Amino acid sequence: MQETLFVIATVVFAYVHLFNKIAGMYFDTDRTLTLQDLYRRVVPPTDFHIQL
Repeated sequence: MQETLFVIATVVFAYVHLFNKIAGMYFDTDRTLTLQDLYRRVVPPTDFHIQL
């Protein structure tokens, strides 16, 4: 179980790091990918209401 968590954390870290490196090379902006941006890309925002 701990190995799986380690692999997932490593993949997320590598994805964010590589995205920032590639974006820095191709675009002349200071835009970076944050973990919140990555979360929103994977989990789209939902509009959830409960009416009683």
